[in-house]
Amino acid sequence: MGYLNNPKTRFIDIDHEKALKMKKLFELYATGKYTFKSLANWCKEKGLRGNLGKEIAVSNVQKILNNPFYIGLMKYRGEIFEGQHEPLISKKLFDKCQEVMSKRGKV
Repeated sequence: MGYLNNPKTRFIDIDHEKALKMKKLFELYATGKYTFKSLANWCKEKGLRGNLGKEIAVSNVQKILNNPFYIGLMKYRGEIFEGQHEPLISKKLFDKCQEVMSKRGKV
């Protein structure tokens, strides 16, 4: 979410409509004041839905916040590689989210 596959260029482009909300999702979680459930509700309120148009489930919030794709990396066969796509968030923000998660014992 937050990206679109571009069949013409065969690259992954930023979905500007969703990108700002995705970044805000990371920023909110990094404060330590939000749970996965409250963020799933926030997504619902803001109209942020998955690429198939479904509401974002609580379990998907955790997957999103754990996904290194948002900092420009890609997982392939268990290994992490630098992607060709533009990062949506900074490594610092991603690391802060991981820190909040580990403190809560959800990793």
